[in-house]
Amino acid sequence: MSKKLLLFAPVTFDLAETTRMLEIAKGIIRHPAASKAFDIQFISNGGDLEHLIEAEGFALQRLKPRLTPEKIEFIGKVDKGETFAPAFSQKEMIALIDNEVSYLKQIKPSAVITGSYMTIPITCQILKIPLVWVIQSTWLEDFFARGAGMTDETKFPLLKTVADWFILLFINFWIRYGFLNPVNKAAQHYGVKQYRSIFDYWRGTSHLWQNRLNSQE
Repeated sequence: MSKKLLLFAPVTFDLAETTRMLEIAKGIIRHPAASKAFDIQFISNGGDLEHLIEAEGFALQRLKPRLTPEKIEFIGKVDKGETFAPAFSQKEMIALIDNEVSYLKQIKPSAVITGSYMTIPITCQILKIPLVWVIQSTWLEDFFARGAGMTDETKFPLLKTVADWFILLFINFWIRYGFLNPVNKAAQHYGVKQYRSIFDYWRGTSHLWQNRLNSQE
């Protein structure tokens, strides 16, 4: 029986994400049953940590257009809140997704595993490929709803509740403007579902789909 392909899509300018993906991939090839069922491959569109993947013996496809060091630095500033701007333009998103779709059609992965590779959820929607998120606990909704670690020293419960709410509101606005809006513009371009929040993005649900589920309860 031929093996199925698992495709890993880490952001290879993020050390934590890249090494996390590598450990999962290594765990699969070391597992007696999993190693017989799956082949492993990686993709990347840029970053100075790509060599770590190849050093472990994994195949890596470098997709185009490549992210320049200047673009990677800009994305990092958006992520840290140092720059308030969209991380990608719609044109940049479409160029990246077009190349991903073309390549994934060739290799036909059974699933894609990612951490914060912005375009791959749209690509997986287009091709109807299962997507697996590997994220850290500080990206979960409960963490943001409780002040994202910024209100832990607030002693008065009511004040902490208000501060938590304002922080959640600000983080949602910042993430939507910097990251989610470019994703949703690309989703609209390809005629696939858009996301109401970053948490819906990670869950793979849209506002319309969630309303449909609620109406069936």
